[in-house]
Amino acid sequence: MPAVMILGATIAAFTISLWLLNREKKRKTFRVIDDFKPWKAMVLLSTGFVGGIFTAFCGTGLDMTIFSVITLLFRVSEKTATPTTVVSMGF
Repeated sequence: MPAVMILGATIAAFTISLWLLNREKKRKTFRVIDDFKPWKAMVLLSTGFVGGIFTAFCGTGLDMTIFSVITLLFRVSEKTATPTTVVSMGF
């Protein structure tokens, strides 16, 4: 049960953060992760690990955690991040 509560809080925080960012009319977003470096790969791998733990406990979570990191940290547009997370759940 605590994992479900943590996931719910994470989803709520992400939703509020993305809503606040999207209020800016000219927010700069990218189609791909800009200037990909090894630290960005490590962030994505650790996010996948944490999301996998959420998925093991709740049945979902990998897609939301990866979507959050891709859109908030790397500023990838939601149109690109959505299919990326759907494919990641397929693995």
